[in-house]
Amino acid sequence: MERESFDRTQIGQRLRMVRQTLHLSQQQLGEKLAVSGCYLSMVENGLRYPSEQLLRLLCLTEKVDRQWLECGRGAMFCAQENGSASDSHYDRQLMKL
Repeated sequence: MERESFDRTQIGQRLRMVRQTLHLSQQQLGEKLAVSGCYLSMVENGLRYPSEQLLRLLCLTEKVDRQWLECGRGAMFCAQENGSASDSHYDRQLMKL
């Protein structure tokens, strides 16, 4: 899928929904994702398109479903698996960033 096929306003709205569901301010989520709260505000308001790194980091650290984030299909969060296998998978993915 190409970046242009996604509506950045809708991705921004979904990013806001994730942040609010997690009860985080833009500044708090920005710190977790290594971006400024101002940048998140611009993304949430459809003024900027989130970088690939931001999308990947959000999905990995907060276990947000990428398809939901980009297309609005499915559940907001990935299903939690029991055990540490899932955690080690996310750790390996984070190391790639």
